[in-house]
Amino acid sequence: MEATNLADLYGSPLLDWSRIEARLGEGLSQAPGTGGPDRHTCWLATINSDGSPHVTGIGALWTGGCFWFETGKRTRKGRNLARDPRCTRATRAFPAPTTPTPPG
Repeated sequence: MEATNLADLYGSPLLDWSRIEARLGEGLSQAPGTGGPDRHTCWLATINSDGSPHVTGIGALWTGGCFWFETGKRTRKGRNLARDPRCTRATRAFPAPTTPTPPG
């Protein structure tokens, strides 16, 4: 796979994809309190008909090297994808870094 480091601007190293793929292969819990805010571990962004973004939490399954999700034809994301297939998905698979609380 060819990779482009979009973080070069910040001097960050290219992410090791094998580490990410191994973590995704372990599965992502959808149980309340175990993923992102309350339960979602994946979010999908689509484009509304007026050009504005639509972002929604989704259940997604990582298998065979890619994510799968389903939606209905009449849902907002389903209508958006039928009209314009451009989209992006974000995944919360690793614990968030913690920031120390300043004293006082």
